Amino acid sequence: MKKSLLLVFVLLFVTGCASTKQKFLVDEDVDPIVSDLKIKSIFIHDNRKGVSDRKLNLPTFSWPGQHDQVKPRLTDEHETLIKTEINKYLSQNGPDVEIIVYIEDGTKEFNATWAGEKETVELSLKIDIHDGLHVPYLCSLTGNGFYTVTSWDASHDYIEKLYQKLIKSSIRKAFENLPEYVKEIEKQKSIQNIKTI
Repeated sequence: MKKSLLLVFVLLFVTGCASTKQKFLVDEDVDPIVSDLKIKSIFIHDNRKGVSDRKLNLPTFSWPGQHDQVKPRLTDEHETLIKTEINKYLSQNGPDVEIIVYIEDGTKEFNATWAGEKETVELSLKIDIHDGLHVPYLCSLTGNGFYTVTSWDASHDYIEKLYQKLIKSSIRKAFENLPEYVKEIEKQKSIQNIKTI
């Protein structure tokens, strides 16, 4: 009887962890950020050293102290995700701009503790927007962050989804300041036009 109760408790605990993990992946409802700029092109540069195609070492049965970290190579799926997310923040109605994205840091990490298995992702990126008029660029935006989830069922599939969620949130964080840049530039143009008149 005690073994049966223990088994039920373990199953409920693991099921609860899985449910919480999946809820965390759901995108939050946020206010849109849209600036009147039209994308001419997007280039992505990975500035990280030591990137790898190797997957995290996730043991079948973990023990406190086990750890692994990788800098995942930027895949075609990642690049498509980055470009898709950036397009959400520009109306495509304004002047043409060239966008260059720099991946400054990006890791996936696994840590086993007495409390469970920690899956952690970190990312830091920089987005330079060039309009051909301002030197060296119209503006430079930065976005970064990390997520850590603790459970008893770490998996490659989940940590990849977590990494992609972080890519999207880091890009949003970067673009949060774009409207202020655009407003300031328009203000400067108005001042210059008044002086010319």
